[in-house]
Amino acid sequence: MKEDLIFEEDWDRNRFQDCLGSIVEENGTRCLARALVPNHAHLLLKIGRVLQADGTSKRSPPGDQIFPTTAI
Repeated sequence: MKEDLIFEEDWDRNRFQDCLGSIVEENGTRCLARALVPNHAHLLLKIGRVLQADGTSKRSPPGDQIFPTTAI
């Protein structure tokens, strides 16, 4: 269904990738893989700094962490 799409045109995908790139850069996170499908996205991220509730950030603990993902 057309209303379920989050990426209708190349412009939508490009804007998402620009926003993702800014967020990744600001937080020291690495985007290892991504797949942008018309109605959802898959991201594989290695977390860098973690933003805490008080607004400060800290490095994520060592070791790989796997989190379940859901569609956007």
